[in-house]
Amino acid sequence: PALPPATRPEVATDVAVAHWTGAGRVFACGAGASGRLGTGDEENRPVPTLVPLPGPAAALSAGGDHSIVTIAADACVPLAGAVLTFGNGLIGALGHGSKHHCLKPTVVLGLGHEPAAACVAAGTGQSLAATTMADGAPPSPADAVRGRGFRCVFVWGIGGA
Repeated sequence: PALPPATRPEVATDVAVAHWTGAGRVFACGAGASGRLGTGDEENRPVPTLVPLPGPAAALSAGGDHSIVTIAADACVPLAGAVLTFGNGLIGALGHGSKHHCLKPTVVLGLGHEPAAACVAAGTGQSLAATTMADGAPPSPADAVRGRGFRCVFVWGIGGA
């Protein structure tokens, strides 16, 4: 099947590309080692393949060996607003409390009852989720660029100076 036109920018790493559509669907292609594509296996995917999610994606970021996605808070699904990660878990970047790889998107449970994540970021060995304001409204674009307007910022994974 043909890949739908992108309405959001593509997110790329050195081994994988994620394509996020206006309908909240995520497609991934590239090297599948450690489950970094989120397709349920470790197969390389030369063509974009739909990543199974429990609802429409609202935010997405791909790191070197893992990815993080948040489900739209206004979606009529049980996991609305949830943050999910998948890929290489050896250095804690998935936030699941283990060092196991996740081959498919898995909920990060340690975020508690905070409002839905407004943005997410995946680094080489770290993940970040920033929640909306207490009323659920996202920060303005100008505030977001300056790191203001978020209720809580959660960071996990490898650290060091």
